[in-house]
Amino acid sequence: MQDNDYLCLIENDAPMGNVFRNFWLPACMAEEVEEDGPPVRTKMLGEDLVVFKDTMGQIGCLANECPHRGAPLHKARNEGCGLTCLYHGLKVNVDGDIVGMRSDTKNGRGFKTMKNYPAKEQDGFIWINMGDNPRNLYPANWTGGSIAIIKVKVPFNWATVIEASIDSSHSSTLHQSNLRKADKSAQTTSVDPYDGMWIRPDVDGAPRMKALEKPYGLVGAAFRNPANGDPDLDYIRTSIYMMPNMVNISPNDDYNITFMVMPIDNENTMFYWIAWQDDPKKNGITQEQWRRFTNAIPGETLNEEYEFYPIHWKQDREAMKNGDWTGYTGIPMQDFAVFPPGIRDRTRDQLIGSDVWISKWRRHMTQFAKKASKGSLPSDCSDLYSQIRGLEGNVPKDFDWTDPLISS
Repeated sequence: MQDNDYLCLIENDAPMGNVFRNFWLPACMAEEVEEDGPPVRTKMLGEDLVVFKDTMGQIGCLANECPHRGAPLHKARNEGCGLTCLYHGLKVNVDGDIVGMRSDTKNGRGFKTMKNYPAKEQDGFIWINMGDNPRNLYPANWTGGSIAIIKVKVPFNWATVIEASIDSSHSSTLHQSNLRKADKSAQTTSVDPYDGMWIRPDVDGAPRMKALEKPYGLVGAAFRNPANGDPDLDYIRTSIYMMPNMVNISPNDDYNITFMVMPIDNENTMFYWIAWQDDPKKNGITQEQWRRFTNAIPGETLNEEYEFYPIHWKQDREAMKNGDWTGYTGIPMQDFAVFPPGIRDRTRDQLIGSDVWISKWRRHMTQFAKKASKGSLPSDCSDLYSQIRGLEGNVPKDFDWTDPLISS
């Protein structure tokens, strides 16, 4: 098995997939399920699943196939505390128990319990634990306050999406049409949550990068020249990678920002971008504002599978002639437009100085997957995740950026 395979592959019994199975994982947004509402089809780590909320408000996550003859359960009726398959009337509850079957003289007695995973609703998501021995490692670092979420299905390997999330250097180039340069401010601001623009106080596009391993993942910092020109200061932006699938980046003046990726299979990923605020003195951003800001709007720019409609993958060359850098609308779409398809052969990459974060992350996760293949388990850092915060601002040259815990 090559290093790239250790990093990228997550299906079946792949070591990296088994790393993920130690954690609670996002199956869907909480807003997608309702009592006796339509079951939600999802795919995680190569497994086809269905999520639903029953009459009593209990959450279930089952294999998306009827144990009788394989009919898809996301098309089932959700009523009377269970899913009823349309084909022959087999009914299953949130625990996977077969509780009836209208076309069977034995009423379903004799069927084995269906494959199911523990599920819970928390912090804007439905979470499931796919491990054989759930360790209850809960990775979310946003709790309480306001939460706004976008969800986008993309045709890229999970590692490609994570690498973009931790890469602070690309923002100054790829997203330059959405980043206005501030003159004197020391923090990124969002003047109008609907205009897709952030005002950022740096003046150079080639940051000096540093990165450090932590028990929960890695923390990295990008140092740039500050907009105010003070030679004794650096403008700093941090990115914190939290095992297995989250990145907390620098906040702006109104909200914190976390990326979360969920591998669908080896070549597709569900991407979540969360804007959250637990400080009651700050405004945060509403769900509707956040989706307009990112141009990721269900039913408008995204189809029912949360994929961008094809027109949004088309590059606007006329806009580029008129000054837009990429010809794509919204920060997420700009990222997706430049990602390499499939599983990238990383031995072909010619890395530069600002890729130190990427290099360290690749080595860290490849080594971790190799250890996992021999039975090593992730550290339990659940008590730390909610204390982690990104950092941004003008700091002294000797500033200690290595500890992102708010309790420190």
